Amino acid sequence: MTVSVKELRKQAITAHREGRLNEALGLYLDALEGARGSDVSDILGNIGGLYFELGETTNAQKFLEKGLREAKTHSNTVVASAINRYLGRVLRHQGRLVEAVQCLKESERLLRGLNQEDKLLSTILALGETYLELRQRLEAEQYLLKAQNLALKQGDKARARRARAGTCACWSCRPRASWPRRSPTASTPTADTPGCARR
Repeated sequence: MTVSVKELRKQAITAHREGRLNEALGLYLDALEGARGSDVSDILGNIGGLYFELGETTNAQKFLEKGLREAKTHSNTVVASAINRYLGRVLRHQGRLVEAVQCLKESERLLRGLNQEDKLLSTILALGETYLELRQRLEAEQYLLKAQNLALKQGDKARARRARAGTCACWSCRPRASWPRRSPTASTPTADTPGCARR
């Protein structure tokens, strides 16, 4: 008895939610064999995402790029925006920040035409954080401020604080890795600016 692509995808989603990543990957690969049309890009995107979660960034990138080509072929804007966002995460993880920005900007452009504010928030926040890693402070602050405002509009206080921390200049809001080396007897930096995210 053959299992339909729809049923395989349903099983893969369940396995993924339950943390059985290798099983989900196998089910998506089986589903890919019988997939046709716009389903192909969605499945390729899911496979790429699972490879990324499994720490296999090269395979993740390969499947996400294939999925992106398929999504463009079938004019699937929703899948193309999701794959661009995920590909941006993969490239950022690989240290390819300029390419990550390009993918995230394309995802943002596509999401502007859709009514998916939560995904738009994730994309804008990732753009701001990627610009911070590139040390392009002005662009980072513009995107992080947009993300903060959108998060507050959605009532998402955690992501609003995360965006605010990226724009704050005080030491306590910066990631510990960016703190200058100090003597073991020095005190931990504290909130030192009036608009500090920690206040």
